[in-house]
Amino acid sequence: MKENKDLFFQCFNLNPIPAAITTIDDGVIVDVNDAFCELSGHRREGLLGRTVVDIRLWVDTAQRESVLQEGRQKGVVKNREVLLRHANGEAHHCLLFTKVFEYDGKPHHLSMAIDISERKRSEDELGYAEARYRAMVENTLSGVAIFRALGDCEDFEYLEFNKAAERIDLVSREEVVGKTLLEAFPGSRESGLYQALCRVWRNGIGENLPVYYYQDDRISGWRESFVYRLPSGELVEVYSDHTALIRMEEDLSERNRELYTLISNLPGMVYRRVHDGEWTMVEVSQGSFKLTGYRREELVGNKKISWGRVIHLEDRDVVFHEIHRALEKRDHFQVVYRIRTADDRIKWVWDHGSGVFSAEGGLQFLEGFAFDITDHMRIQEELRMTEERFAKIFQASPDWVSITTLEDGAYIDVNDGYLKASGYTRDEVMGHTSLEIDIWERASDRRRLVRKIRDQGLVRNEEVRFRTKTGNLRSVLWSAVPITLGDRECILGWGRDITEYKYLEDELLRTQKMEAVGRLAGTIAHDFNNYLSAIDGFCELALLKVGNAEAITRNIGKIRDVKVTASSLIKQLLSFSRKQPAKPVPVDLNDVIRSMQELLVPVMGSKIELGLTLGTDKCLILSDRSQLEQVIMNLSLNARDAMPKGGCFRISTEHVFVDEESAGMHVDLSAGEYVRLLVSDNGMGMDKDTVSHVFDPYFTTKSLGKGSGLGLTIVYTIVRQSGGCISLQSEPGKGSTFTIFLPVYKAGAEEKHLL
Repeated sequence: MKENKDLFFQCFNLNPIPAAITTIDDGVIVDVNDAFCELSGHRREGLLGRTVVDIRLWVDTAQRESVLQEGRQKGVVKNREVLLRHANGEAHHCLLFTKVFEYDGKPHHLSMAIDISERKRSEDELGYAEARYRAMVENTLSGVAIFRALGDCEDFEYLEFNKAAERIDLVSREEVVGKTLLEAFPGSRESGLYQALCRVWRNGIGENLPVYYYQDDRISGWRESFVYRLPSGELVEVYSDHTALIRMEEDLSERNRELYTLISNLPGMVYRRVHDGEWTMVEVSQGSFKLTGYRREELVGNKKISWGRVIHLEDRDVVFHEIHRALEKRDHFQVVYRIRTADDRIKWVWDHGSGVFSAEGGLQFLEGFAFDITDHMRIQEELRMTEERFAKIFQASPDWVSITTLEDGAYIDVNDGYLKASGYTRDEVMGHTSLEIDIWERASDRRRLVRKIRDQGLVRNEEVRFRTKTGNLRSVLWSAVPITLGDRECILGWGRDITEYKYLEDELLRTQKMEAVGRLAGTIAHDFNNYLSAIDGFCELALLKVGNAEAITRNIGKIRDVKVTASSLIKQLLSFSRKQPAKPVPVDLNDVIRSMQELLVPVMGSKIELGLTLGTDKCLILSDRSQLEQVIMNLSLNARDAMPKGGCFRISTEHVFVDEESAGMHVDLSAGEYVRLLVSDNGMGMDKDTVSHVFDPYFTTKSLGKGSGLGLTIVYTIVRQSGGCISLQSEPGKGSTFTIFLPVYKAGAEEKHLL
């Protein structure tokens, strides 16, 4: 009896699961193991003799009362999820197992609590893969170490060493990271771990190192390791300490086996089965019902169905082969397969286990753990489909789509549209940088856009020019976002070829300008005829005054004045109608308007009053002067047509600062300093429907033959090209007001625009 009691307490103290013995009535703590001290955060001497209420162990006292009540009624509480408080105040989600047993002649509670806080956090943080991985590595019960190979496997440098590894190897992370494997653990050659790392580093195939013995001058014990290589080339060792388990198994009794069965009631399904044709279950945990829909009693002994028939028909042969191969090597097996539940649903399970062999070497049972990974497999499939969709879109797009490194622009991938538009083959692009194949018209374009990506996180619809293999330049509307591939910062860029659009746009500008010139012709012809009549009259007067030198001189002077006026009018008309490429330069908007005043007076006619209210300071902007003249002329002609019976036409300028709130009231306007141009009339006005379409190409309110509907479209295009925005406020009978915001020119802005 004494021997059994000693054995019980040996198992109790060595148990890695937190366990405590308490009195039933008042919850006085009689004994705890080291794992319970770790869970609660209290020292053993600070727990014994105190009650669970004293140490504020229970976060929710109602949970404790419920557990006590169930324990009194049934004598045992299994798999109850509770919240327990650590000494530092942190709440832990735990699975509680409590059983009434006799201790020193009196009934007591034997309680075990499995900390499932990490599982709860993992459920809450699904989707944050990297954070979940970090939490898993740092808090898993298995030791995790990450290495970097030195030379040709001469040694392996520690890069990471988690808390479980610190606990298993009795050494702190700071004492290990930065050292090599053979420096920190000199017995690694003898244990076989060093050789396993070398093999995995060379062939990239993950390797399980079955339970082995490790020993050096500092520590010794039994370990089991799994080593695999990351895509980055780093090696990961996941290992567990089997020392306590092996030493416990040497003295294991039937009572210890019952204790083991009790703690096997974990989420998922723990099983013992026969390796026969049906995989007959000898024992299975209650988790089988949640996993399969079949109760323990229905699976044990194949009472209702065998495990072999629960496994999906298409997977049975594969599962049998994988497990049989592991058993031949006396190795653990890990198999992923499908099962069909009692309600005919398909689930994916991860089955991890090993064979139990007799002293003579014969296989007795399979023992293991089956866990539901259906959600994980679904996420993996969704990820695969997402990647497949992206790949199809990537290749099918007719645009210039590429993935390059952020630092030097080295090509990682390009789509067929990129190759077709550039004229290069895939072999000519891959392995080179965009600067090496001279794709950018100016190398400074790429540097500027990379800076913008770093500063703003993306680039959207930037107009650049790409050089094809034949040397032709193509105008491209380029957008890009930063992405990370492995450990490399990259750029996903896509561009829309707008070369043809730019050509058509230039033609549209030219066509509209010619239309405007034509509309001016009628007005200018009348005024010019007046000037010719004046010249003719003064010539007649001069002829009548022959012999009177003073009168002739006076009349010839008047002829010269009329000629100067007519010449000025002709110069303005030629300036407005000239065709040349747009060239943004710093220009004073006030100066542009003043220079057009003399031309606008005859354009508007005698019935329309022209008023200018220009800012006192220079209104410097970066734009093409001839295009600005076209904007003002188009808006003037539009106003004139809206006032057939005459009226007032006003142009004003001023400096304004647009804050975030005001910018939000306008389309495509950011906060900053602007020159505001107001062009208004008190003509017929427009209704809301007309206002919503005025900037649409070919939209016009005039009768057939009176206008092409391109005037305001051109105005809108020029304003947007100058980095500004335009809006219209109008009501029937109340006239119209065009409001234009153009960015204030600052030193350096021209250079940036031209880069």
